[in-house]
Amino acid sequence: MSQLKSFLETKQIYIYIVFILLGIFCGLFFENTQQIFEPSISFLIAILMFGMFSQIPFLTLRNKLLNSRFIFALILSNFILIPILVFYWL
Repeated sequence: MSQLKSFLETKQIYIYIVFILLGIFCGLFFENTQQIFEPSISFLIAILMFGMFSQIPFLTLRNKLLNSRFIFALILSNFILIPILVFYWL
């Protein structure tokens, strides 16, 4: 099991790229793809989110939340810089 976990962690980006390209290919070349896969999208997104959030080290999260520089950078980037960038980009 640990070999599978380490393999998935090291090849995670490539796995995402392969499935994104597979989705684009199926969406462009097969007309009924949407009807087949649409009911499972919420379930698959939930699995993806669970996989991402299960790797968050929650024991060290408290220390990071108490770090004022980290919180300042987080708030500045997510709520000020990114919205300005998106507003002026669009």
